[in-house]
Amino acid sequence: MQVPVRYVVHAANTNLTLPAAQVQALLDAGICWTDGQQRIHSSHTSAQLGEWSIAHGIGVCDFCSGQPIVARYGCVNFTGMGSDGRPMKFFGDWVACADCERFIDARQFSLLSAHCAAAHCKRIPRSRIAKTQLRQRISILHRQFAHHATGEKRAI
Repeated sequence: MQVPVRYVVHAANTNLTLPAAQVQALLDAGICWTDGQQRIHSSHTSAQLGEWSIAHGIGVCDFCSGQPIVARYGCVNFTGMGSDGRPMKFFGDWVACADCERFIDARQFSLLSAHCAAAHCKRIPRSRIAKTQLRQRISILHRQFAHHATGEKRAI
């Protein structure tokens, strides 16, 4: 049996897909819990879960899921298209690893999208979505991020 590398967490305000190690740390800290159906829940919002993860050094890049994260970009809440093609709500600041930070600061969003699609395909080699389609969806999401970003950047 293949162990999942990512889990869906049912947070107070949305569902999040998080890496297994981050979910395990949240479970160990008592911030999340499982029910009898193997679902993972939290009474905290996605922003609160993100802040806790960042403070405890287990946050992941909002762009490629890489670690460690090094920068936080201000962003207003918005509803856009997720990488799975469905509408999704995005809340607050986004965090980035060093690789993504370089692309964002240079405003090279097409290179950022290519990097993120490659990272996804490396992380989930049997993904049901074609790499070109994934890159197109990620590109749309990154344009949405750029449109809603406040311009504020802070080091982590």
